[in-house]
Amino acid sequence: MSCYLFEHLDVLGQRIAQAPALVVFLHMNGSFASSPEMTRQGELSPSVRQTLRALARLEDVEVAIFSSRKLSGLKESFALPDLCYAGNDGLEICTPECTFVEPAALALQGALRDLAGELARKLQPVAGVAIEDNGLAMAVRCHEVAESDLEAVRRGVHAALSSSSHPFVLTQGDKVYEIRPRVYWSKADAARWIKEQTGRQDALAIYVGDSASDEEAFAALADGVTLRVGSAPDSAAQYHVNEPHEVHEFLGWLANFQVDRLLAEPRPACV
Repeated sequence: MSCYLFEHLDVLGQRIAQAPALVVFLHMNGSFASSPEMTRQGELSPSVRQTLRALARLEDVEVAIFSSRKLSGLKESFALPDLCYAGNDGLEICTPECTFVEPAALALQGALRDLAGELARKLQPVAGVAIEDNGLAMAVRCHEVAESDLEAVRRGVHAALSSSSHPFVLTQGDKVYEIRPRVYWSKADAARWIKEQTGRQDALAIYVGDSASDEEAFAALADGVTLRVGSAPDSAAQYHVNEPHEVHEFLGWLANFQVDRLLAEPRPACV
């Protein structure tokens, strides 16, 4: 059972104070979507952009953004060069120094494109359905679909997957079906890879997310700090908050904590 984050900031502060460095992983949808921190156009609000920029510029702090969106769109949306970005839920990654694309997923781009075409044909009669092809993964979004048509979407998705000659993984969220190649690479692997690129294996990982795929990362980063957005009694996360706007509050607290910590550190005397 996870603990409510803001009732345990004193304990968390002790852990952070003892850490030589931090790597902060944020799942975009869980951390910012459907909250005041996102504008109607799906862009970050000025306040959260300022907080992320300040946090990423701190000494010994790295910030990485995870999203199901393609990497190019994710980078364009945030437009903060000091951050690391993991598009397609970690299948493609860009840090300030290097990039990575999961090779097995890259090899299945053609098969994914074929599946997207098949889904478009099967779901064409359903009003409001949107198929988002992100190159290495895809999503079928049903937020504008009438309740009476949701079962038709479910049947269409499963029918298309069952007839595909290539293996794919299906994850169902709130009126969205996420489809990705069946490869041996998860958000947890992507988080570990990003941490390795920082050159600081002793860094404390802080991972914030809200989806089923984030649970893999929660379990893999059990020696770090894991935070679930929203209630999930069986979550592997150590802490939880109730709403995405509380993530912004936490990030502001974290940035201020790090600044106060740096100011309190003894400086070498001038000679």
